[in-house]
Amino acid sequence: MTYFTPVQVKIHCWSGINLSNWVRLCTLSLALVFCCLPLRTAGLAPPPVMLANVFRGDVTLADYWVSEKFDGMRGYWDGEELLTRNGEHIEAPVWFTAGWPKIPLDGELWAGHGQFSRAVSTARKKIPDEAQWRMLHFMVFDLPAHPGNYSERNVALQSVIAQIGQPWVHQ
Repeated sequence: MTYFTPVQVKIHCWSGINLSNWVRLCTLSLALVFCCLPLRTAGLAPPPVMLANVFRGDVTLADYWVSEKFDGMRGYWDGEELLTRNGEHIEAPVWFTAGWPKIPLDGELWAGHGQFSRAVSTARKKIPDEAQWRMLHFMVFDLPAHPGNYSERNVALQSVIAQIGQPWVHQ
């Protein structure tokens, strides 16, 4: 069977290929293009994550929470699965998320200072590497579904992390 690129299809179509074969080739070309695109679960939007802002000197810091930006990969627990900030599923080992609550947690998968590429490499694997996952921490910084302001969510978050009780889950 011969496969054609879209340009080849156009040339062959004009050089005598019949309409039925031309339609099949166009359909095949489109199918090949769409097979190469990343897959997303239909109808799901990325999780509603809070994004960092750049500090501008005209802001009174006492009015805000300021926290360290860890050099990690955003992780969003939706209450059932771990997702990237764009809503893509992360294949974490079962033990990593065992006992996590059925409420959303927003944080970062962190492998240590200066270890961003290690965190991303570990989280992006389709088959989890147990040894690499044992080096990751989930640094939680928000309870996005909590109805309170950030100060109230922060107090509630301390309680949630204590209930999780896993040494790789921190605030």
